[in-house]
Amino acid sequence: MKLAFSTLGCPNWSVEQVVEAAVRLGYDGVEVRGLRGNLDLATMPELNAELPATAARFRDAGLAVVCLAVSATLGVRDRAERRAQMAIVRRAIDVAAALECPCIRVFGGYLPPGASRANMADDIAQALTALGGLAAPHGIRVLLETHDDFCRGQHAADVVDRVSGPGVGVVWDILHPYRCGEALADTVNYLGGHIGHVHVKDAVELSPTGFRPVLLGEGEVPVREALRLLLQTGYSGALSFEWEKAWYPEIPEPEVAFPQFIRALRAILRSLPTQ
Repeated sequence: MKLAFSTLGCPNWSVEQVVEAAVRLGYDGVEVRGLRGNLDLATMPELNAELPATAARFRDAGLAVVCLAVSATLGVRDRAERRAQMAIVRRAIDVAAALECPCIRVFGGYLPPGASRANMADDIAQALTALGGLAAPHGIRVLLETHDDFCRGQHAADVVDRVSGPGVGVVWDILHPYRCGEALADTVNYLGGHIGHVHVKDAVELSPTGFRPVLLGEGEVPVREALRLLLQTGYSGALSFEWEKAWYPEIPEPEVAFPQFIRALRAILRSLPTQ
């Protein structure tokens, strides 16, 4: 498996800073969420006019871009807004292809008051079917994250199970289903072969309404058990450290968190039984 970090953990870094840190610390890849304080794919020079240079920097450094994490939310009622969100993903497919990136992360969003979960799942699945059909010929999958009102593996899997066609899967963020009360084994059983990317993090003060990020091994998330169950599925994709520095500016700096994470994660992986 490739070990990576999300640029959400270093929101103000440039491509050059990201590449230098990843190589120096021994990471295999990077999940691109934002660069130099910009999270908007459409206005990020590094992923537009400067895209060839960005791709070359990662390639020349021997680093994989393991995921392109965009802000698109597919579970919106307004048809025009849904088309706009899908357009974000269509653009991301072109960017991911240039970066030789295997997946794009999207959100389901929150269930509007009075809306049916089944109807919302159908709407998201319809959008994913269309987007997966565009992504699959490039070897790319569009992945719904266990997030928002789809935190539980049960609910994320229900959406993906409704998709007709290739190029679709799930990002398993280990924290979110667990803090919402779903047992790890149940999450893995629900998601099964749908898992195309994994976010690893630790936190305290867990509840269905929130959490506080902490360094790996200092929190309440059973990361070792989650990874043990994940390995039993035959998963061979990336493990990406999503250090939410952009949302929690008070937590330790990436210069502290990134080296601590890879040391702690390697220790966990060494402790697991070989498959």
